[in-house]
Amino acid sequence: NRTNVVFGTVGGAMGCVAPLEENTYRRLQELTKQLARMLYHSAGLNPDSFRRQQHLPNLPPRHNAPTAMLDGELLWCFTQLEVPVQFEVAKSISTTREQLMSNLRELTLSMSPASVVIQARS
Repeated sequence: NRTNVVFGTVGGAMGCVAPLEENTYRRLQELTKQLARMLYHSAGLNPDSFRRQQHLPNLPPRHNAPTAMLDGELLWCFTQLEVPVQFEVAKSISTTREQLMSNLRELTLSMSPASVVIQARS
């Protein structure tokens, strides 16, 4: 039984936090790192640096900042790559394109509104 958290931001964006199996998380984390290195980013903003916590001068640094979060927007860029590039990226992180596509499909289905309703009724 898994629970997803759907949330809205002050800026009007929506997000979702969903649990993953450890192996899936590690695989998608490697994919995120590889995509962050190889893709061109808008305005030169590296997704990792952009989301890194900034310390304000008058406040002590927080040591409990979450690091086990994946960037879904970056992950879905993988599906937009040309198929030969997808094979190359998958090979570079020691997995297969099919495995990555399967993981992304499972993640998409787990976050769909229908699965949230079904889980709530169970």
